[in-house]
Amino acid sequence: MKRHEVMQGVSDITGIPTFDCDAFVDVLQKVITDGLIKDGKVVIRGFMSFEVQQRESYVGYNPITKEREQFTPLKTIRCKVGTPMKDAINDAQKDATNDAQGETQE
Repeated sequence: MKRHEVMQGVSDITGIPTFDCDAFVDVLQKVITDGLIKDGKVVIRGFMSFEVQQRESYVGYNPITKEREQFTPLKTIRCKVGTPMKDAINDAQKDATNDAQGETQE
């Protein structure tokens, strides 16, 4: 699903114009980014959590030059999906599996 499809889905459910949904997605991204910069963690309970983590420096291998390189430490963002979303995905997968098994038994 792409950004436009997400905005269209929000618009269909809420009745808010797609243009305003685009602004909402932009604002949500900015708020999450600002929260990560300020606190290092953003938790939207039941949906998703984001956390800044530090990666250590490491020595890697450049396959093009065949030389070892020292990569500097950097920060990455870890995203963790909330339990309600995980449960919905797992339930949908179970339903699809049960439907497929029912079709093969007929």
